[in-house]
Amino acid sequence: MRMIVLIITLFLTASINAQAISGASEDKLKGYRLRTDGTYTIEIVALEEGRKLSAKYFNPNPINVGKAGWRIFNDETQIYMKLQDTKYPGCIYQLSFNENSEMLTGTYYQPLSKQTYKVDFKKIK
Repeated sequence: MRMIVLIITLFLTASINAQAISGASEDKLKGYRLRTDGTYTIEIVALEEGRKLSAKYFNPNPINVGKAGWRIFNDETQIYMKLQDTKYPGCIYQLSFNENSEMLTGTYYQPLSKQTYKVDFKKIK
């Protein structure tokens, strides 16, 4: 548990190289993305001040997003989402945004099974 808290803290409080995201990049990041291996959908609504992220998650019904954030690290936009709902207690997405393909790629941690999966989300609208 301490490791998860440390990862979340490091992600949300980083980074020495942090910078602002451009308006064009933010517009590309916003929208719906479908996970390539299932029916899981993320909607990025807005990138807010203080590195907060307004996001929604569906499978296919809404799943509560307990905490979400973003940052720029090594010229890469990264997002973080912690789900907090029935069957999703503390599930964590850590994703990087590819501006050319508009895909989100990264990992999904499922604490009930203590497993981490590689995941990709493709923009659908």
